[in-house]
Order: sequence, then C-alpha cells, then structure tokens
Amino acid sequence: MPYFLEYFTGVGAGCFAVEGSDFSAVLAKAAEALRGLECTRAEVLYSPGPIPVFGGGRVLAAYTRSDGWVILEAT
Repeated sequence: MPYFLEYFTGVGAGCFAVEGSDFSAVLAKAAEALRGLECTRAEVLYSPGPIPVFGGGRVLAAYTRSDGWVILEAT
C-alpha cells in the first residue's frame, strides 16, 4: 500500500497503511484513525514500496494540534 500514516502522541508513535480510492479518501480515513489518540502531530505519506519505513516516504499532508490538517502535496 503506497499511503501510510505516521502519528505521534505524548507517550509513543505509530505507523500503519491507509487504503483509499483516492487521496481525499485516504486523508479522511487518516483523520478518522487519529480521533481519540491525543495526537500531537501526524503525517500522511506516500511510499511506492510494499512496506513503509518509519520516517521515510513523501509527506503529502501534515497534522498538528494547533493547525489541524495541512495538505502539502496531493497525488
């Protein structure tokens, strides 16, 4: 899966694949996945490889508590 979400909280971090028919669907699923996590920041990334590497890939959208989601590059 080329899209994945990296997220950071006050106590940890995680990364998982996000599937969707287009970038808008991927971003909506990523936003839904963060609900209730007390996330400090997150990024939706694109990576052509089958297994995402934490901290790797092209950042398409970024989330912070203060700014919410900001689209940096849509595919």
